[in-house]
Amino acid sequence: MNRPGWQVLPAFFSSLSARLADPYAHDDTGDARRHFRWNFKMTRDLGAERATAFANSHEVSGDDRPAEHEMDLHNNAVGRAMARDPRFSDLSSEEVAKIALRNGCLQTRPK
Repeated sequence: MNRPGWQVLPAFFSSLSARLADPYAHDDTGDARRHFRWNFKMTRDLGAERATAFANSHEVSGDDRPAEHEMDLHNNAVGRAMARDPRFSDLSSEEVAKIALRNGCLQTRPK
């Protein structure tokens, strides 16, 4: 597998803009949506394998508590899975994030 390179920039900027829009979101609904949208967009832009590699390498480089880390990994995985689901192919990452939240697919508090 090739390592993700410059191709991740659109997804990185998507995550950055979400962070700037809600800079205090941490371990809440905003944080869950941000992780979901970031991975949803990366999967569409780069494919699931590269999105997984990039997201996982990002998550292990942080200093989150184990429960926060697991929550982020969960929400990242849900974002990638829903990006591959053809039922959502015509929807934006924000629209699908709302569906995921409404259906209880995202973790909004560390366990």
